[in-house]
Amino acid sequence: MTFGLPTRSTRRHRRGITLVEAIIALVLVAGMITAALNTVAFTARSLRIRATMSKASMLAHRTMNEVFALAYQEPNATPQFGTEAGEPTRATWDDIDDYHMWTELSPTARDGAPIPGYTGWSVGVQVHKVSTIAPDVVSAFEVGLRRITVVVNAPSGESVILKALRSKHSGIDVKSSAEKTIIAGFAIKLSLRTDQDASVGQALLLNQIMDPDA
Repeated sequence: MTFGLPTRSTRRHRRGITLVEAIIALVLVAGMITAALNTVAFTARSLRIRATMSKASMLAHRTMNEVFALAYQEPNATPQFGTEAGEPTRATWDDIDDYHMWTELSPTARDGAPIPGYTGWSVGVQVHKVSTIAPDVVSAFEVGLRRITVVVNAPSGESVILKALRSKHSGIDVKSSAEKTIIAGFAIKLSLRTDQDASVGQALLLNQIMDPDA
């Protein structure tokens, strides 16, 4: 049996890819790589933001607890809004309105010790008299209710705002008899989850009961 050489038409079907086809394939591969890199970058950025917001929230709650632990108004003298004479430093403040318009860069504890991990961060507090009917409305008169606002700013631009209402008749300012039962606080937490992400919202209401013998 004799085998002949490939004909011209057979050789034509064995040719390689053309330059145009190579360019198209290169463009497609480049697009896929770019999309993958964008996805990785977006995921990394989302994780960084979540970590930063969590860290900011911890500082905001720490500051709010510090303010809440004090008296509603000056306990040792005629009350006035803001710091009184003889209260030059934060360690000497003894009521919540002493913190009004206070800000600090690279936050410290109440005793002045630096808080690790917050260099370059900032925290600020505002305290306002508010209406008992509409707590979002600032009141010019003292009605026994104040709104505390804590703002934390991260060096990367993220911020957390935490607000709480403080009554003049809270467990800190009103001493109860042994026969009374006071609710110290309660928490509500709601979680919503999908296949891709989870969202968590929570509210924490504290009465901040202090030991009168402490």
